[in-house]
Amino acid sequence: AESGDLTTNSGDFYLYYSFTPHTRVFGHLGYSQTDYDEKPDDYKVYTASTGVDHQYSKTLSLGVDAGASWVEREYFSDTESLYLSAQIEKQWQRTSWYMNARSGLESREFTGADNLGLSRYWSVATGLDRTLWRNIKGNLDFSYRDDSYLEREPEVDEQHLEASGGLSWSFARWYKGFCRYTFVSRDADIEADKYEDHRFFVGVSAEKDLFRW
Repeated sequence: AESGDLTTNSGDFYLYYSFTPHTRVFGHLGYSQTDYDEKPDDYKVYTASTGVDHQYSKTLSLGVDAGASWVEREYFSDTESLYLSAQIEKQWQRTSWYMNARSGLESREFTGADNLGLSRYWSVATGLDRTLWRNIKGNLDFSYRDDSYLEREPEVDEQHLEASGGLSWSFARWYKGFCRYTFVSRDADIEADKYEDHRFFVGVSAEKDLFRW
């Protein structure tokens, strides 16, 4: 199979303006470049967007960022896509919840059995954390992502679903015990990239500040 060294460069620039004490608007410029030594798959991705984030209260915040992404490719036609990022976070006395959604163009190198490259994607994720009793906390997370890989003829589609839940217990001041279950399901046009995965973790961690500045 043809192979070669891969070089990537990327960067993002944000400019913020505080419109009110709880609201700020911003502009965003993004750039990424993928360069293979021996393959004609090189491309550049540009992103331009504007957005706003607002803290409605101490327990509720919302942010939206919208614009466009476009790609210049060496041996393929140029293309563009909607760029969108939106998130909401809410807190209650013992519970916190988040949800976010995104879409755009992204380089997805080495994501599975093959190197699929440039993707037009959209995704949504949500999660819940709750203090169940004293030092015992529980959490649930769910995410779904859809990718269309542009450098395949015909285009390759892939759907990735992940759900997880866990419990953690803080004890003896610096220690934490935890258990977590994760389910992953990937459906893809390429048969070798289809799979389901079940994972269960149990462990103990310790954390202590050795010194502070």
